[in-house]
Amino acid sequence: MSNMLPQEYINLLNEIGNNQKSVFYRIEDWNFWPQTIAVDQSNKLINEDLLNENEFAIADNSDGQYLFYKLDQSAPHHIYLADESFGKPFFAYSLDDILHYDKTEELIEATTTENYQSIDISPIKDYPGCVYWYAFSLMTSPYDEDYSEEINEYAATLLRQAAEAGHPEAAAELADYYSFQDDMDIEEVIKWRKKSVELGDEDEKYELADFIIDYKPSDHQLAVKMLEELTEFDRFADRAYLKLSKLYINDEYGIEDHDKAIEYVNKAVSLGNFVAKADLAFYYFNGLGVEMDKEKALKLLIEANDEARKKMGEEPWNEVIEQIKSEI
Repeated sequence: MSNMLPQEYINLLNEIGNNQKSVFYRIEDWNFWPQTIAVDQSNKLINEDLLNENEFAIADNSDGQYLFYKLDQSAPHHIYLADESFGKPFFAYSLDDILHYDKTEELIEATTTENYQSIDISPIKDYPGCVYWYAFSLMTSPYDEDYSEEINEYAATLLRQAAEAGHPEAAAELADYYSFQDDMDIEEVIKWRKKSVELGDEDEKYELADFIIDYKPSDHQLAVKMLEELTEFDRFADRAYLKLSKLYINDEYGIEDHDKAIEYVNKAVSLGNFVAKADLAFYYFNGLGVEMDKEKALKLLIEANDEARKKMGEEPWNEVIEQIKSEI
């Protein structure tokens, strides 16, 4: 395994020798291990099924999180995050991003809405992850006192550079930027969401599918493809099945298939999605894909309402429940 490690990491190992190296990155101190510990920790995490055979852990923090290389992926962004509690939420890093974080933060602190065009970012320009973080930090919201369309446009230019250099989160952030414009360019949003997916961001598959369904339903087959792929991932499966059910339950997209709709909504329910249970209640109430059964609809909706209260502190279907009771 160690003979597959990137040269950038070998250089770091040569620097730290048999000692740990602590590096602050964003909100955490990361402890980079010497190679012998990294090998032992990687084998341990593989045995615990947190990593697979093509992954190699290099650092940890105090929150039970690990940084690891995907050895079968090319640079620059092949360091990812594993969490003992949440598995592998998507974040993509490079060692350069981490080691140049202090300089990136220094530039962020020095940048204002007045001087942003004159700030020299040459110390980080060759590190797409640093450029992404710098640009992300520059973005202002209409709700901010220092909101500036001009600085947002500048930040978007930097995001584009980082995305074109292979940074998936930069591509996703650029898609968000275009999606919030008053004269939204649908094709630009789709282009950059696709780019993020191509660069490995599984999270963006859901965002891409959702956006296509809402704004370009003629591309619904791509949305279906993205959602079907997401059913293989624990973090997305219930939402993906629910969204697929909504696509198949009516003829709006030309793919109406009640059997599939019921199959998928039941899978979402089995995975604990209370919104799916409410949808299933709706199907029973109206006889969509199933035999009409208002008693069963009421039972399912009461269950969904209770689950929503336990998880969210709200009971969103109280009025509908009373309406159904009045009709039975």
